[in-house]
Amino acid sequence: MSFRKDRLVVSVLAVSLLFFLNVQAQDKNIALNKPVSANSGDPKYPVKNVVDGKISRNSKWVASTNRAPHILEIDLQKYYIINEIRVHSGIIDSEKRPDEMSQAAGFWSLKNFKLQYWDDANWSDFPKSEVLENRLTNAVFKFSPSVTTFKVRLICDDGEPVNIMEIEVMGREALNMPAPPVVGSEIRKAPAFKGSRKASVTVSNKEAGKSM
Repeated sequence: MSFRKDRLVVSVLAVSLLFFLNVQAQDKNIALNKPVSANSGDPKYPVKNVVDGKISRNSKWVASTNRAPHILEIDLQKYYIINEIRVHSGIIDSEKRPDEMSQAAGFWSLKNFKLQYWDDANWSDFPKSEVLENRLTNAVFKFSPSVTTFKVRLICDDGEPVNIMEIEVMGREALNMPAPPVVGSEIRKAPAFKGSRKASVTVSNKEAGKSM
C-alpha cells in the first residue's frame, strides 16, 4: 500500500513538473517590436531601440533630458500573462572600450527605477520591482503569481540623461480575453537637455524597497 502511495506521489509531481516546464517554454519576449513611447529621446538613439531585440550600446534609447522622472511605456496591444521582465541598461562588458574598463560595475546603468502595469483603471507597481542604486546591466524581475495586462511602463528617478539597451517582457497571450480598451498615454514630452552628458553617480544610504 505504501509503495502504491509513493508511486502516486511521484506521478503527481512528475505531471506538475511537466506542466510547469511546458508553461515556461511557451513564454517569449512579448515586447519585441511593440509600440513604445517615452517622455524624451535623443534622435540618434530613439525609444524604438528598446524593443528591437538587440542588447547593445549601439542600439539603445537615450533620454534627451536630465530631469526626472524618465518614463518609458510599452503597449503590448493584447492581454498577456507576464512572468518576468528584464531591463538591460548601461554598457555590457563585451562592448566596453579600454578606457571604460576601470569604471565600477553598473556605472552607466539605470540606478533608481520601478516597473508598473496598467490594471484597467490605474498604473500599479509590479511586486518587488522598485530598485535603488542598481549596479546591474541586466536587472531581472520574476513575478509569482503572474500579472495580466496589456501595458507596462518603467519610471526612472535618475537626475541624468539615462539609457536603456533593451526591455524584455517574458510571457504568453492570455486566452479568451477581450481586446484591450483604447487608453491614451499619459506621457508628456520633457524639454531637451542642452548641457554636458558626462555621467555622474549619486551615493545614497536609502534601503532597497523604500518608496521613491
